[in-house]
Amino acid sequence: VRREGTQEIVYRVSLDSKLVRVLWGPRNEEARQQRTWFDSDSQARDAYFARLDGLTADGFIDADSQLA
Repeated sequence: VRREGTQEIVYRVSLDSKLVRVLWGPRNEEARQQRTWFDSDSQARDAYFARLDGLTADGFIDADSQLA
C-alpha cells in the first residue's frame, strides 16, 4: 500500500509454484492484473521476491506486516 494524496494504491503479489500474480490499483476500485508463468519454481520465487523488493524501494509498505 502507498498513499498518493487522499488515495491509496494497493499492490497484491502472490506466488503459486511457477506463477507470479500481481493485482494493483486504487483501493476500492477494480484491480488490474498480471500473471507471469516461469519455467521453474526457483525462477518464479526469484521474480516474486524481486517484485516485493522493487515495491518496497518505490515506497510501498506491507500492510499485513506486524510491528514488534
